[in-house]
Amino acid sequence: MAQKGVGVSHNSKSVRRVSARQREEQAVVLRSSGASYDNIAESLGYKQRDAAYKAVQRGIRRMGEQNPESIEMARTMSLRRLDDMTYALMPAAHEGDLPSIDRVLRLEMRRADLLGLDAPKTFEARIQMDINAYNTALKDFVEIFRHHFADHEDAPKVIDAIDKVGEQRFGEVI
Repeated sequence: MAQKGVGVSHNSKSVRRVSARQREEQAVVLRSSGASYDNIAESLGYKQRDAAYKAVQRGIRRMGEQNPESIEMARTMSLRRLDDMTYALMPAAHEGDLPSIDRVLRLEMRRADLLGLDAPKTFEARIQMDINAYNTALKDFVEIFRHHFADHEDAPKVIDAIDKVGEQRFGEVI
């Protein structure tokens, strides 16, 4: 008898787990169709908006683990919603309605975010150039040292020390 009880408990946990996953999937579908987190919470019986948000995030993460294309699908759906909203706001924006212009600009910023359209920040490019210049200078130094002091008995030790310092510095940068 005790074995049956254990089996029933396990089955009920499995049913709850499946039910929770189904709710997460439904939450993702509702969110992708434009439902707010409050609407999702109400529709699926979550007690709070935050629980609906977490369910959507878990569902998207799980979908991405199972099928990487689903992340692209979610991005495409988001872009379609942005297109719809932009289309609805454009007539008023073209007429000079400042709140509509502001909303269109925010939608365009979100689109750029999703698509990675913004150029890298200047300081990021500058850091990359400095790292490359540093690495080139270090390689040049090691080559000059090898050329002039290759016959010296301490040369291998010095080159090893330079390599270790270079690895430490590179590790600190990353």
